[in-house]
Amino acid sequence: MTASINLTSVSVDQRSASTRCAFPFIERDFFREVRRLINDTQSVLYRRMKSEQTTLIFRGVMALGRRLRAERPQGAPSLPAISILGTLRRLGPMPARRLATEERLQPQSLTRLIGDLESKGWIVRTRSEVDRREISIELTALGKAVFAEDMRARRIWLEHAIATTLTDAEQEALIDASEAMLKLSRL
Repeated sequence: MTASINLTSVSVDQRSASTRCAFPFIERDFFREVRRLINDTQSVLYRRMKSEQTTLIFRGVMALGRRLRAERPQGAPSLPAISILGTLRRLGPMPARRLATEERLQPQSLTRLIGDLESKGWIVRTRSEVDRREISIELTALGKAVFAEDMRARRIWLEHAIATTLTDAEQEALIDASEAMLKLSRL
């Protein structure tokens, strides 16, 4: 047995009393269901749009990162070594435990890297005057020069690419996006 409802008497315009449905509860349920479907559709579209935007941001960051790594000088230090040198350059001398935290590494993983950087004369380890158990790690003049040289080639490429490829508005948007990405990187 099939039930059918004649929807011709159901009004889409709730303001008109003369064309209202003879069964108000059906009209109320109908509009509630329409509202729910619209909200669900908007929610799905919003999530899909956000997912596509996130994917686009991710692809852009990864592609630019690969491109910048390609500009590194021949025989440049490893990326983990450059990261440590950069952290010490940016934040100054610090205990090994804090450096591990800044680099998001386990202290044990940092030990080998620190030993390698120290053997090359790029960093020095000194005992803290306050707590003799604590060892502070500091960038040397040679370490600063190695870091600067590694960054120089990439900086030159990036400055040229920005100046020759992006409009003024895109350059401003890139600066704004860079600030937002730095904020995200601190999470």
